[in-house]
Amino acid sequence: MDDSGQLSFGKNVRRIRESIGQTQEGLAAESGFDRSYIGGIERGERNPSLSAILRLASALRVPPARLFSEISEVSYAASDIPTGVRAVETTDGLDIRFRYDRHDARYSLYGATLQQYEAVLKVLRDSLARGRGRSNAVVDMFLAAVRTWSHANPSDLWTFLVNRTYCDRANHPASNSRLNLEQSWKRTSGWALERILVE
Repeated sequence: MDDSGQLSFGKNVRRIRESIGQTQEGLAAESGFDRSYIGGIERGERNPSLSAILRLASALRVPPARLFSEISEVSYAASDIPTGVRAVETTDGLDIRFRYDRHDARYSLYGATLQQYEAVLKVLRDSLARGRGRSNAVVDMFLAAVRTWSHANPSDLWTFLVNRTYCDRANHPASNSRLNLEQSWKRTSGWALERILVE
């Protein structure tokens, strides 16, 4: 689910819970989750797994589909906005486009080509697919980016290229499908930065 879908889902959980007179603590006890997890779902901060959705529906005594009421309109509208990271060629180089919070963002990488971008992106994807470890994959991509675009600000490459590319689920193997990529980035980037500073 996108962020707006998560928020709608959470509102549905809260509405149904309140309609049957159940507290967050009661729903947590009945579903086997922590109360703070239930609160996070209701605020749209959590993206529950299918298993969690089924447990919530069972605890609320509703069909799982009812938890998704009115989400389709929100999700389809949100799907008009591009997700992930895209590189678009311009006369000066590349525009790296991505979602940042609820906004479309752009980083201009002057003098870059789409072929160079795809080669640097392939470094991350190949490292992740070969199981080299997420921090090693980030290091590999960052060093490839710095070598390829030595004129670019390394901090911009780290923030707008490596970070956003790492957090794009399309760049990860299926084995990482349940990974919270924003949270993973916080840990992975710290370990990767230590290695980069050494190198």
